[in-house]
Amino acid sequence: MILIYHHIAPPREAAGICDGTDDWRLTLAPAQLEKQFQTLLQRDFRFVGLPELVAAIARRGWEPWRQVAVTFDDGYADNYAHALPVLRRFNVPATFFVTTDHIHQGVADPRLMNVDQLKELLGFGMTVGAHSRTHPNLLEIPEPRARDEIFGSKSDLERALGTRIDLFAYPYGVHHRVQVKLVREAGYTAAVSAGGGAQNTRLGLFWLFRYGLSANGNSREDRQAFNFLGGTLRGLYRDLRKKLGWPIRAALARS
Repeated sequence: MILIYHHIAPPREAAGICDGTDDWRLTLAPAQLEKQFQTLLQRDFRFVGLPELVAAIARRGWEPWRQVAVTFDDGYADNYAHALPVLRRFNVPATFFVTTDHIHQGVADPRLMNVDQLKELLGFGMTVGAHSRTHPNLLEIPEPRARDEIFGSKSDLERALGTRIDLFAYPYGVHHRVQVKLVREAGYTAAVSAGGGAQNTRLGLFWLFRYGLSANGNSREDRQAFNFLGGTLRGLYRDLRKKLGWPIRAALARS
């Protein structure tokens, strides 16, 4: 299972800086994050890094059961301030997918983590992945610009951090075969989308499904996501639908 998070901040702080530029509905308090981690441990899940999980999927063909990888999207500064201490306390090796326009432009953005903070994450055993430069909907922009967003964010991070960037997260989780092709061409080894609770397979290494737990980690949807058989069937169905559906739709469009 791959989990997705965005903002991590105490309620008072989240309310105080909600200015309409960010979707603070995607905010979780640090105490809620701790509770979710505790729930997962009580269910005998083991936290692994996303690179380890991707390697296992590529090797075995499917996602190992009861392994969970934690990911954060957008590179918000509150991830460094509030999520990192919880991750270190629980020894969770998370992956942070960050946008890079501020790095590319060489300007500071107080909402986002800077290069020094990203380097600290790496020093603590975390992983950094690319999330485009400016967070566009890649389906709504011309292919040359999508190429720049996908290739450029990788090169921005590799230049700034001095390390290889292998993982990409589609902004808003949306993608089609053109975007998948560009991600492959850029040299990433895997990419993540959204899609809810489903077991991942080798077929979907470039659109890995992620799930957002409820605040208490124990909703009906959460329990469905924790169900091995249901998650496996959902994942296989979604992967086959993409794998077979895209060529069929492309052929129909040409006819």
